[in-house]
Amino acid sequence: MAYRIIYESEKDQMERSSNCRRFLLTVCFFLCFVWSAAKFWPEGRELLRILLIPGDPDMTLEAIEVFAQELGCGYPIKDAVQNFFDAVL
Repeated sequence: MAYRIIYESEKDQMERSSNCRRFLLTVCFFLCFVWSAAKFWPEGRELLRILLIPGDPDMTLEAIEVFAQELGCGYPIKDAVQNFFDAVL
């Protein structure tokens, strides 16, 4: 019986670390942008609130809290996400 062992090449490892680094930099940039817009641009704060919190903000924030509680209680992610979208939409 023949078998073959395949090792990951260094190039694949470098690509993964590069993709991870790119993702982290993108997230950091986005968070810095949101923070600076909310801190220094009052109109931008309202615009970001409309864009990031869809629908009725109070209802959406309550749905986010329920979503976090469901995940904390061990609900499957699929069910928690479905319940969140049902509450928001």
